[in-house]
Parts: sequence; C-alpha cells; structure tokens
Amino acid sequence: MASGIEVVEPTETGVLGGLLPAQGRPSKGHFRLALRQQVGDLCRQEATRHAQALQRTRLLLGYSTLTVGGVAALTAIISGRPIAALVVAAWLAAELPGTLLTRDRSALLRAAPPARRGLVVVCAVGVVGVLSSRVGARELLLAVILTAVGAGSRVVVGSDGVRQRLGLDSLCTVIAAGDREGIRPLIEEWDQLPGVVVVGAFVSGPREDDDSIAGVPVFGGLDGIGRFAQRVPISQVVVIPGDTLDTGLLTRLQWDLEDSTAELTVLTPFLDTSPRRIRVTTVGRRSMLRVGTARPRGTSVAAKSAVERVIALLALVVATPVLVLCMLAVRLDSRGPAIFRQTRVREGGRTFRMLKLRTMRTDAEQLQPQLATLNEADGGLFKIKADPRITRVGRVLRRASLDELPQLVNVLKGEMALIGPRPALPSEVVGYDQRDLRRLAVRPGLTGLWQVSGRSNLSWEDTIRLDIDYVDNWSPGRDAAIAFSTLRAVLSRDGAY
Repeated sequence: MASGIEVVEPTETGVLGGLLPAQGRPSKGHFRLALRQQVGDLCRQEATRHAQALQRTRLLLGYSTLTVGGVAALTAIISGRPIAALVVAAWLAAELPGTLLTRDRSALLRAAPPARRGLVVVCAVGVVGVLSSRVGARELLLAVILTAVGAGSRVVVGSDGVRQRLGLDSLCTVIAAGDREGIRPLIEEWDQLPGVVVVGAFVSGPREDDDSIAGVPVFGGLDGIGRFAQRVPISQVVVIPGDTLDTGLLTRLQWDLEDSTAELTVLTPFLDTSPRRIRVTTVGRRSMLRVGTARPRGTSVAAKSAVERVIALLALVVATPVLVLCMLAVRLDSRGPAIFRQTRVREGGRTFRMLKLRTMRTDAEQLQPQLATLNEADGGLFKIKADPRITRVGRVLRRASLDELPQLVNVLKGEMALIGPRPALPSEVVGYDQRDLRRLAVRPGLTGLWQVSGRSNLSWEDTIRLDIDYVDNWSPGRDAAIAFSTLRAVLSRDGAY
C-alpha cells in the first residue's frame, strides 16, 4: 500500500524532457502523457504562463485606462472645464486599483466590475449635480462615456482572439479530492472542457502503487493535499463531498492551502444551474446554498409576454412583403396551401396549431412511415438531411429560416414566445419522463438555446438538456443574448436543413 505523497520535482531533462511543442505550452494531452513526477513541471510552467499573461493584461488595461483618462482630462482642462477633469480623476481613482491589483483572471475579462465602479462615479456625479449648479449634463455624460469605455475594454480583452494573444487561455490545473466514485465522473466530464485539466487526485480509503483514476494519477490520501499544493503551483483543489469528508477535514484543508496558490472549492450536486440563482446563507454555524426559482412568474411573465407581442407585431409589419412573396413562391412551386398548420404542445400540456410556410409535399406526414429507416435523428425527433419530401422552394426557405415567419402570428396570439423551448409534437410528449416534462413549464419559442446551439445537428438528449437549461435558468439578459445569437445562427445557416 502506498503512503504519504510522492515528491514532485522538476526532471533532469527539463519539462517533460522535450515532449512539449516548440512554443513550450502544455496542453491537456501533455498532462495525460506526463509521468507522475513530471506533473509538477507542467503545473509550474502553466502557473508561470498564467502569471505573465495576467501581468500583461493588467498593464494593457492600466495603460489604456490612463491614456483615455489623460486625454479626457487634458481636453477638459484645455476647454476650461475643471469639474470635468475632476470627474475623470474620480473615474481613474475608482478604475485603476481594481485593474492593476486584481489577481483574478476572470475579473479582468468581465465587463461587470468596471461597469459597477463606473456606475458609482455616475451616481456620485449625478448627486453632486443635484446639489451644485457647477456640475451639469456634460459632466454626467462624460462619466457615462468613461464607464462604457471601461466596460467595453473588458469585452475586447475577453474576445477569443485577444485573449489568446495575451495568453489568457492558460489551463486551470485542478486537484480532485474525495471518494473514487465521486472523482471519476468529475474527471470524465471535465476532460471535455477546453480550459481545465485535472492533474491529480487525493482519495479517501486504500491506495495502490501507481494508482490512478480515469488516467489521472492518485498522489495520496486526503491529508497530503496541503503539502502537495505547497510544492506544486496548482489553480484549484476541488473537494467532492462524501461520507468520508467532515467539517474538520475541510477546515484543516483551508489552513493548509493558505500558503499555496490553490483555491479551495467544494463541488455541489447541482447541474446546469446558473450561479445567479445560488446564494450562500448561514444558519447558526452552518453555511447553506439557497437555490432560487428561475421560471418567470407573475409580473415577469406578463412583461415578457407583452414585450414579445409588441416585437412580433412590429416584425410582422416589416416582414409582410417578404412573407407574401414566400407564400406566392410556395404556391407556384407545388400544389397545396402556402401555410402548413401542425398541432404542437405548449406550456401545461395544452395544444395549439403552429403555423409555418409549407416546405414539404402535402402528403409528407403520410409518407413518413415509409422513410423511417432513413431517420438520422434519435429519441422523438425525425430528421433526414436530404429529405425527399422537401420541395425546391421549401429547401431554400428552410436554409434561410424563412419558413418560420408565420410563427410570429402564434407569438402575437400568446400561444408561443419569441424565446423558449422547441415546440413539441404530441407524439413526443407521450414518451416524456418526469425530467422531459420540465420543457412544458413555459411557452415554446420561435427560437431558443436549441436554435443557436446546432438546431437540426443536435441529438435528442442535447435538445432536451438545452430546453431544460433554459427553463431552469431563465433571465431577460439571457433572452437578449439568445436573440442576438439567433441572428448569427440564421446568417451562418448552421444546422438548417
């Protein structure tokens, strides 16, 4: 039986003895190929890359902030507006410390922190403006512009290209701690994520020489985590709760990690739960997670419905000429009505007649059993990429997503929402289990997460998962993000057939 932890020191031949690529940047594959003694080398190199990238980003944002502030202040002084220069100074005083002193990479990539700091300056300028006639609308507008500049700079830095050039795409190195049964699914799940790698595990219970879990080496028992983290620079220690983990162990682990670079995190059993729904509360000496509901209720439902109906009405007015031309093309291309009506299931299991431009032959539903062997979808879906039932005009309409324009009428009538789960067929709902029925908690949408995440390319399981994710984590901001992503998906025609 193995005891203690293995000493992880740099190898004599350097990092992985030449296994790394020329640029010396380790990937997840290199961590998997590394010997147990070489994991420390990779962690040290990744920690160095992270520190250097963080410093570059802080300096870049700091110089940018000073440049913008300096130009604004100089312009204000030359224009004879010293109060405006004071506004710039207040913004710099709020923005620079938060930029130059942060050690959190994610804080440098989010627009929210500078937006909050700028909002404080805007409010302060507004209050002073109410109390003093020397502060006017120009100073308030300047504060708003500076706030937008601060938040916008984070959006630019957080973009994929800039983040990669700055080296901010370094891996988050993780040590997993807990029972074997809990560690294995965590490793298998996080192996699919691009930015995180589990480099080792510490387990409760017996261990063997050269022990490993899903290809990840086991370095020792739970009592050795602190000593390992002090010798090897890792990003996080993730604790998987179990019967062998008690409050005393977690408390000692907090103390052991104080002199290391590792953050202590505790895994929760929640899946696909938005962080904004979770609040940490304390009762007595116990910390608890309070999970709020996300499904729109009361005034939220009314507001969402009203806004979407207004948008649908305006969109119908604008799209009417296009819709008329499409209907005419459908009628000229093949025999049958231009509008196809199909029974779908809405919230609460109620049914409605969903409208679409007809893109198939009029006997398409009768022909479906004959094409069952060609079905390329799983679960309750029926999809054929080269479906012979689709008409020539129908194929064009589908590729451009114009066949869904009549659904704006369903939105206007309150039967559908602009954003929501995919409208389900009655034949699908018959086979739903308790989890799948969660899709019917809100109105179906003309677009949704399924639309912007692959559309027809998605599996049945992914479609259900995305719809439940939407229901459980709804927010107005997320609806707006899905709407913008829909435009990009429609223009790219990804998954449309």
